[in-house]
Amino acid sequence: MDELVGRSAVARGLRRRVLEAAGWKRGVCIEGPPGTALVSLGVAIHSWSERRSAPCLVLPASTYQELERAGQSLLHPVRRDQVEGGTCPLVGDWTSSPGTPTWILLEAASLPRGTVADLAREEGRILLVQGPAEEREVFREAARLAGCLVLTAPSLRERREDLAALLDRLASKRGCPLLRQSLTPAAQAVLLDQDLPGNLRELRLVVEELAREDSRRIDTERLEAALSRVRRSCENGTEANGGRRIRDRRWAPSLRSRIREVERAEILAALEGTSWNRQRAADLLGISRRTLGRRMEGLGLTQDLHAGRTA
Repeated sequence: MDELVGRSAVARGLRRRVLEAAGWKRGVCIEGPPGTALVSLGVAIHSWSERRSAPCLVLPASTYQELERAGQSLLHPVRRDQVEGGTCPLVGDWTSSPGTPTWILLEAASLPRGTVADLAREEGRILLVQGPAEEREVFREAARLAGCLVLTAPSLRERREDLAALLDRLASKRGCPLLRQSLTPAAQAVLLDQDLPGNLRELRLVVEELAREDSRRIDTERLEAALSRVRRSCENGTEANGGRRIRDRRWAPSLRSRIREVERAEILAALEGTSWNRQRAADLLGISRRTLGRRMEGLGLTQDLHAGRTA
């Protein structure tokens, strides 16, 4: 877990705070500037908690709201096919891991305050907030008042002495553990003195660029070229500075398509479980038969599909 690497006082304090959060019996809020590895911190909390034998699921808070509106509250057990449909990336094996999962909600600042208060009362709910300092401060206070333990991820600027260790860790994961040694002393000095506003994510991109270099020796000229490519990449697909988020491409598929997949799987399971009896399926789903009919039509769930499955 990259964010926890380092021997600085900041890194040691962060590890202590993660251990404290692992034993917390209510919700946890993790907030930090753009590019800090909030998901890794959330997974670390789960891994060190008594809940570690249960699955850990990560999804955007906006998806949570859509599921709430569809009547699929995350405050209650969810079906496995809801997870396997692609809405929720899974850390761990659901089938062999008993227990209620830990939910890590991305961009939790979009959640209504009443929802935050509900989640704060639940163990195993981890809310992540990245963005401008003002936005994080408002949410941090609301989460604290709701009973969440609040953990702040530090920027690289606050832990410069950990930069070399973080660089080695990321390079090793990339399969080039001697990357730092391939830099000339001058290039190392330049890199370790960089102000990386994209934090750990930007450092990871720098490692990716340097790993592509053919030369066994990377001088300051090659380093500056790699840094320029990373900055252009951040500026074109993202806005890393001033608290503006770097776009996270892991969630590139549209939210609407993910919700559609979940809804289709739920309705299809209900139909198949009732031999395609619409009234019984509607009762099972908690919606009216007319609503079920409209949703089936919109999702392409027709009697022809049923006939094809039973043929």
